[in-house]
Amino acid sequence: MTPYDVTYSGDPHTASGSCLGVEGETLAGLDLSGTTHTAAGEYPGDPWTFTDVTGNYNGDSGTVDDSIGKG
Repeated sequence: MTPYDVTYSGDPHTASGSCLGVEGETLAGLDLSGTTHTAAGEYPGDPWTFTDVTGNYNGDSGTVDDSIGKG
């Protein structure tokens, strides 16, 4: 996961990331919706989850620390 540390703009911000399979293919199922914010503030422990829709990989979850500075 890649956290964000941005200045307030009024726009929503979401952490970025990807999940790669054994041959480098990008896997679907990464949910970063818990990391979306618009207001200035510190957001420690924003949750993310990965659920493999193919059934070939184990699911996972974790957190990322995000921040939106005052403009």
